[in-house]
Amino acid sequence: MIGISPGFTKPWLRGMESDIDQFFIDRDCHWQSIGSNLTAYIKEEGRFHQRSAIILTTRQSFSAQAFYEKMTFLWKKDLSV
Repeated sequence: MIGISPGFTKPWLRGMESDIDQFFIDRDCHWQSIGSNLTAYIKEEGRFHQRSAIILTTRQSFSAQAFYEKMTFLWKKDLSV
């Protein structure tokens, strides 16, 4: 397995949102654009299905934060919903 990104869709204040439970790329496959391509695919599917947001909850780490910011995700510290 190269990577996974399971999640679900739910109704929310501004329409339907996609909520990503996990995002994982095998360490041996890092730096091959696989994570970037998977993220682009997820975002394109979100636009196609008219999702109001894509929510990704992850543990904070320097490498993860840098990657998600590069992918234009907004970083929200201590977010409680």
